[in-house]
Amino acid sequence: FGASPSHWETSSDLKAISKYSLAMFGWQELETAKSDKEGILAHEAEQLKAAGMAGPVFVYRQGWSPMASFNLQKPLLGPEYSGWFLRNETGAACGGYDWRNTSAAEYFVQTIVKEVAGEAGVDGAFFDDADAVACGGAAGCGYTEEQLEQLWAATKKLWVDLALELNQAGKIPILRSSNMFNATAGSAPACLGSEDEMVAAMEAAGARWMRYYDYFSSTGDGCMNMMRNFQLEVGRGIPVVVHYPTRKQPSMHSTAAQFLMSMGNYSYYGTSTGWTNKGWVWHGEYDQDYGYPLGEATVNGTVWSREFSKASASYDCGAGVGHIELT
Repeated sequence: FGASPSHWETSSDLKAISKYSLAMFGWQELETAKSDKEGILAHEAEQLKAAGMAGPVFVYRQGWSPMASFNLQKPLLGPEYSGWFLRNETGAACGGYDWRNTSAAEYFVQTIVKEVAGEAGVDGAFFDDADAVACGGAAGCGYTEEQLEQLWAATKKLWVDLALELNQAGKIPILRSSNMFNATAGSAPACLGSEDEMVAAMEAAGARWMRYYDYFSSTGDGCMNMMRNFQLEVGRGIPVVVHYPTRKQPSMHSTAAQFLMSMGNYSYYGTSTGWTNKGWVWHGEYDQDYGYPLGEATVNGTVWSREFSKASASYDCGAGVGHIELT
């Protein structure tokens, strides 16, 4: 998940990116560009495919509010579209998109998402803050329980509709989410409804999608719950991308071990110091062959352990330390 803020990707940039199993071009690509960010990202994706990228390539879209550098989003910043966004009883803005507004939801899917569906060289879109409206985004609006239930239902429908729009074109969305399954959410879930409900809606529609974690907690209950949540997603056949911000985490060896505890087919791991190309460095852990998992991880207190055909790995959510030993 990177970008070249000041210039088009060079041949050496593209060669370096093509080593990864999955790539996402962020909104920071040609950061000073004031318009047509859609075209810029699509162009870079095509160039990356032409440079030999074998894995899927995704382009950025914002799922919380419009960005002026995207041609199809900029008009929504005008006053005539004020009703498309969350507002309190006084009419003051109190959040992002209001998916209860059918015109807003239809435009997002049939215009913004549909464009991605038609782009060559693009395998899907990364939707940033995809469920933010339903996960704390309406907290300051003073809505009634009925209004919040309507907002949650509308958010689920939007996810399903955008996934199906891309699926019909042979593409898939990556949804950045902060939601959790009931079994792992703890005593105070942050969202209007659980991940169980969202996954059930996706499965009922036959929609394919991927989950994105912006980071993993390294210690405590957050560590235990996120690892279990990841494990449940893998069990449901959901592809998962886990990003570790290097500046906030322990050593890469430990984060790789943590990832191995829950990963499955189509699970992706990466770590960076930022969202531009210079923040990404090819680490030796990427080259290691740990083999395939011999079963699910076992948990003893805060210590997770898992055996692979070519390695043994463990991670301690108490100490925030992991270990991988090749066998």
